[in-house]
Amino acid sequence: MSSIHDQAMQYIYQQVLQRLLDHLSQAQKASLQLLIQRLIVAAGGIERINGFKLMFAHDGSQNASHALACLRAAQLSIAARTPGTFQLRVAVVRQPGMSTTALSNLNTGFPRCSCMMIRGLNC
Repeated sequence: MSSIHDQAMQYIYQQVLQRLLDHLSQAQKASLQLLIQRLIVAAGGIERINGFKLMFAHDGSQNASHALACLRAAQLSIAARTPGTFQLRVAVVRQPGMSTTALSNLNTGFPRCSCMMIRGLNC
């Protein structure tokens, strides 16, 4: 059963990754490969990537959403190659001028992630 589950998860990873890659330009895809290499080096090698933890501060901006999509694509790409991948935590940065609608959108965007609200943090 584990083998069937692993195969199914690999298929899902490939499908989601392909949808993300369809929205990236050639230069962005090259940058994604560099990001993956840097994450592997920071983790201490591909064999240690599943123990690597990364926290990303999301301020609700379009740039932050794009960066998060690149991190998710890196996560999926690594997961498709190895049995494990890095853990990604998303911290939603609450800034004084942020509207309740923006906060609601962020909460809707991360329904199953471990999110924490940080007040007064400037990125």
